Amino acid sequence: MAHFPPGAYPPGAFPPGGFPPGGFPPGAYPPGAYPPGAYPQHPPVKRAQIAYFDDTKSEWWVSGDNKSFGEAPTRQFTVSIGKKGDIPLPGNYAGDGIRLAFYRPSDNTWHVKGLGTADWDNSAGNVTFKFGQKDDIPVPGDYAGDGITRFALFRPAEGNWYIKGPGLNDWEKSQGNYVIQTGGKGDIPLPADYVGARKTQVAVYRPSSKQWFIKGPDNFNWNTSQGNQEFKFGPKDPKDVPVPADYFGEGKVRAAFYDDDKGVFTIKGAGFANYDDSQGNLAIQTGGKGDIPVPADYFGEGKARIAVYRPSQQTWYIKGPGFADWNGSPNNASIKWGKSATDKPVPYAYFF
Repeated sequence: MAHFPPGAYPPGAFPPGGFPPGGFPPGAYPPGAYPPGAYPQHPPVKRAQIAYFDDTKSEWWVSGDNKSFGEAPTRQFTVSIGKKGDIPLPGNYAGDGIRLAFYRPSDNTWHVKGLGTADWDNSAGNVTFKFGQKDDIPVPGDYAGDGITRFALFRPAEGNWYIKGPGLNDWEKSQGNYVIQTGGKGDIPLPADYVGARKTQVAVYRPSSKQWFIKGPDNFNWNTSQGNQEFKFGPKDPKDVPVPADYFGEGKVRAAFYDDDKGVFTIKGAGFANYDDSQGNLAIQTGGKGDIPVPADYFGEGKARIAVYRPSQQTWYIKGPGFADWNGSPNNASIKWGKSATDKPVPYAYFF
């Protein structure tokens, strides 16, 4: 089973109390997650950079050219920000560029740094506001399709999604807020663009029935929404990690899981049929026990590469293009980027 350090994102798999703290069952992974959502999404034409957040030292490290330590020092950035227990959630929250940001479960506050790579204390335009309750799961995304990341939360006890209106104001002062019912307690939120609508859709995976519920691309509750999709696709091991991503460069996300007992990514074929009725299902071996799945578009190809982060070695393993297993794949990449087994991988298209 996949084991993320507490607070790891995404972008991946989270242990009890991991990302988001207490919100996901052991091994659950959205980023997409970022999380990976909650997995933050980046435009497919932009190249994702490898990065990690060390909440023990309050440091966010980004490798601008996806190189190991020291190989491209002028393109490697360290930002002093955050504290232990914070959940890293980069995004284009103000519509002016990618900002480092995090959600702090201990007091339900969001912290968005000003633009650039200056430390928090030296950065202009920082914003902090309260939005959330105990056990809420942060799920920011481009829900309006305008290229701006909206602050959002999934409240499992209610099955409600709270999507804040645009801007950096508190919930109460924001215009255009939405509360959307989809899912319930025990469900894993997996917001992403599943239909190629160029905006984030509300979606959940239900481990108890191995079902995916993808809400139609409107702002209505599940029961009154048009275009809802549901299908059955789930692993035998309930702790396997859901890792939906655009693996084929189709401009839309496919459902997938990662099993780190076997180091296998299982990607469902196109469409919304049940797994057993789908054509083009794939199983690709990459990684091993304890690895964290971190699929993303690391080479600007317009599609996600299969990849894992190995906490024990602080190394990223990015598989070459195509769908051969790791051992049969050309142009695999191994990148040393991390200093501790508790570092939290945060791949994203930062554009620094």
